[in-house]
Amino acid sequence: MRITTPRGVRLAAEVHGNGPSVVVMAHGFCSDRHSRGRFDRLARDFTGIGLSVVTFDFSGCGESDDDVITLAHEVEDLRAVIAYVRAEGATDIALHGHSLGGSVCLSAYDEGITTIVTTGGATGAMHYDWTQIYTVEQLQEITRSGFTQDGRHVISQQTLDDFAQRDQHALLDPVKAPILLIHGDSDPEERQLLALSRQATLPPGSRLEVVEGAGHSFDGHMDEVSALALDWYATHLRLP
Repeated sequence: MRITTPRGVRLAAEVHGNGPSVVVMAHGFCSDRHSRGRFDRLARDFTGIGLSVVTFDFSGCGESDDDVITLAHEVEDLRAVIAYVRAEGATDIALHGHSLGGSVCLSAYDEGITTIVTTGGATGAMHYDWTQIYTVEQLQEITRSGFTQDGRHVISQQTLDDFAQRDQHALLDPVKAPILLIHGDSDPEERQLLALSRQATLPPGSRLEVVEGAGHSFDGHMDEVSALALDWYATHLRLP
């Protein structure tokens, strides 16, 4: 299935299940709608309790059209998917995001969203050492031309700046729906993300859960993640 954004980019998407409530899942940085198998697993679990699930590739990722990966583009992408499920009749909608996808979910929130769940989501500014992720040549190309290519992904200076320019109050203050923040505590990135979330002022009814021993990928801890999310959705969404 293809969903077209207001700027004309076509997003590859899949619908799972046929329940009265919909969970729209937003993957992490330079990933895809499968999220290394995590979203496939969670989609099976969520549809198992009667939810519908929509997974999709952000623009410039997976099977969606090419695009520069930026926070603004991903927020527009997610809002296009939300508009699609509303046009299909959904009124009870949850957003579920991993890593950068969690920040995108918070940024894309509107008052028609029932709840948000994030795993390893950034609720504030994160400062990465990009020399550990991209080559000297790639970073020089960004400085020289404004862009570089990492496989099929097009990365710009704005892509990198988006991580450090995230303001916690601007991100969270507009959100009125209850949020479930799920974090691990076993690697430096996830511990920093957890520290940010512990500083956050969340909407009433929200909760922060720590999966002990989990890193940012939550590999080996998806049972715990699934159980937390299933309990949350069973409480906050309409089930058959």
